[in-house]
Amino acid sequence: MQKDVCQVTLETSFRKCIDQMVERKVGSVVVVKGKKPINIITESDILQAFCFFNTLDGITAKDIIEVIKPEEPLITTLGTSTYYECYQLILKYEIKHLVITDNENNLIGIVAHADFIKYLNDFTMRDTLTGAYTRHFLAFTLDRLIAEKKPFGILFLDIDRFKVINDNFGHRTGDLVLREFSGLLHQSLRKTDFVFRYGGDEFVVVTPQTSPEEPKKVSLKLLHITRQYIFKILGHEIKITFSGGVLSSNEFNLSSEELLELADKGLYTAKHAGRDLICVMKKEGMEYVG
Repeated sequence: MQKDVCQVTLETSFRKCIDQMVERKVGSVVVVKGKKPINIITESDILQAFCFFNTLDGITAKDIIEVIKPEEPLITTLGTSTYYECYQLILKYEIKHLVITDNENNLIGIVAHADFIKYLNDFTMRDTLTGAYTRHFLAFTLDRLIAEKKPFGILFLDIDRFKVINDNFGHRTGDLVLREFSGLLHQSLRKTDFVFRYGGDEFVVVTPQTSPEEPKKVSLKLLHITRQYIFKILGHEIKITFSGGVLSSNEFNLSSEELLELADKGLYTAKHAGRDLICVMKKEGMEYVG
């Protein structure tokens, strides 16, 4: 979201609107009354106005709105909206700029269609080392699943004593273990499931369209496969385990951030309980499996 928004009033001249866009290198100005947005003038509106008026003298933002877009409502959303919700509004109303307001309808920012192109480019890039999705895509994915009311599971996992691998075999070997472990997760999951590298040796697995018990089953399957797998890297044979916290979105009415925090809590609970375990987070409490 761009917080430093170009603002004009209904009385602002046509030329001043253009000057603001050129000077700030933006594609729109928001027309405000006090602090409240009442309309938006885009580059496209300016071009149409050039064709309509035979002179620019005396032409104001109000004239542009009345002639070019007299009946078009201003589409706004609250600052608490997720990127996915903003994206859906832009697609639904076929607009290129979405005005962001606070609870009192005061202007606080704007999201442009071009921002999403950059954002999508950033978060759809996979982690260069492991091939897993980056954590930027994680928040967007969870927000989308929540908005679409699709049940899903989250497994937040961390490789046990990974520092020992780096210390004993070197960071190059550690990196290759991470890469192969990410591949092992992908091979063991459905094509519709997601693997994200959260950071370091932490990964998050998201399993869409799952029943309340399915995330637990998937987590146990991954736990057992990892235990039995031998990593043959640079002349070394290495075995690893992981600890994890898992939950089903069916059981909790929480935001994406809150769900991740809860799964992360389960992960560290499993670590403290002895590692090589899964802590299942439920409404009624926790359950250790493994």
